[in-house]
Amino acid sequence: MKIAVISSAAIKSGKEGYSGLERIAWEIANWLGKYHDVTFVGSIGSSQGNFNLVETISPGYTVPGYIEREGEHIIKAVNILKDENFDIVQVHQHKFYLETFWINSKVYEWHIHGWLPPFPPSKKIFCYARSKSHSEILKEKFMMDVDFMYNFVDVSEFPLVDKKEDYIVFFSRMSKEKGVHNFVELCKELKCRAIIAGEDSITKGIEPFYLIEVLKKINKANLEGSRIEYFGTVDEKTKVEILSRAKALVIPYERPYFEVFGIVIVESLACGTPVITYKGFGGPDEIITNEVGYLAKDFEDLKNFVRLVVNDEVKFDAKKCRERAMDFDIDKVMNDYLRKVEEKYGSLVL
Repeated sequence: MKIAVISSAAIKSGKEGYSGLERIAWEIANWLGKYHDVTFVGSIGSSQGNFNLVETISPGYTVPGYIEREGEHIIKAVNILKDENFDIVQVHQHKFYLETFWINSKVYEWHIHGWLPPFPPSKKIFCYARSKSHSEILKEKFMMDVDFMYNFVDVSEFPLVDKKEDYIVFFSRMSKEKGVHNFVELCKELKCRAIIAGEDSITKGIEPFYLIEVLKKINKANLEGSRIEYFGTVDEKTKVEILSRAKALVIPYERPYFEVFGIVIVESLACGTPVITYKGFGGPDEIITNEVGYLAKDFEDLKNFVRLVVNDEVKFDAKKCRERAMDFDIDKVMNDYLRKVEEKYGSLVL
């Protein structure tokens, strides 16, 4: 098949860093490129892979009503690819632009990474959510069929660590919806050793005033006897080390946020580290089972369970965690996707 994978222009696409959809889009193109003729469209500076790389504009965020970076990105892609003919054009932008149809293709897919995206501009677009629960939300909103394709990790790149150190970890973006302030409150009450790490750059969309308040809360908690270490943004190697040695990854989301998947949850499980979070936030409910973590009903429930883990009254089997992560390994997810392609429109593209 001849496939075009169009990423967002917000940041550079590639395998490294904290990018969500940009990393997934790049990994999809890189995997498909081993077996098919693939063109990958990303912002300038995106990484080369098993595909023809098309770089459009410098990385930058769209500001609704002021700066339309993603629109510029797709127009540049159209101008470059206007003479090509694809079997599938796979879009990973937060909006499906009508101009995308100017790229010749038999099939158009929109892989949706946000939980409240705008309506697709045409019923002939095949939409893919990031989880079953995400697809149900989008079906109701769009009033059309929406399939799903799970996000994934390459499990082989994560070490399985049986022996854990005496700390819990929060690893995610330093944003209110991810609940880092709830994590600080949890550690303050339990007085346990904890590490906080994840994207904290204001140039990557982090709210500076919220971050300042979180840092103040950490400092106050530590003055009162807590043992919270703040790492902020770390490289990939450090991320894996932190996740693999922790007793548990704890992400106490803030409502009404909806987590469409939760890549870091699978990364943690791949290291043999269990995950504790709230029930009812979407993707995590589909990943976490009783054998690999806990879905709490509220803050008190979460706090009580984390206390049991910290005190070694509840333990999880690291191998079971890794086995669960294999259900979201890149090879399995991509082969599942190709089976759906064959079932849905194989006669057009195969």
